[in-house]
Amino acid sequence: MIGNIKALNDILKTLSNSAKPIKSETITLALATVYQLTVPSQATSVRIVIDADDAIKCHDATKMARYWTSGATPTATTGFIMSNLDEIYIDGKEQMAAFKIIESDLTATGTEVISLNIQFYQE
Repeated sequence: MIGNIKALNDILKTLSNSAKPIKSETITLALATVYQLTVPSQATSVRIVIDADDAIKCHDATKMARYWTSGATPTATTGFIMSNLDEIYIDGKEQMAAFKIIESDLTATGTEVISLNIQFYQE
């Protein structure tokens, strides 16, 4: 865990020192729908944070979404897991364009609102 915190701090330090924010957006995930990023032409990296309006409503707040950065399509059972308030940083146009994510709470009732807060950067 300490290694992850250090890595995150290093990423945030890099972003704050050299990268300029160029576009922000919020995407609300819907069950069984795969989403991709619309990457601005000048973007060189992106920060994505998953946020549930009420994690209590989510059946499993530790497995809210799954994603790949390879271009493969995630499913409710395959892909890297994102939990509430997790964040990822993607560097490079190819990986940003290949990013795909899906809500993965198999017992979702439809009352949960799971959002991705997205910030694109330019070096």
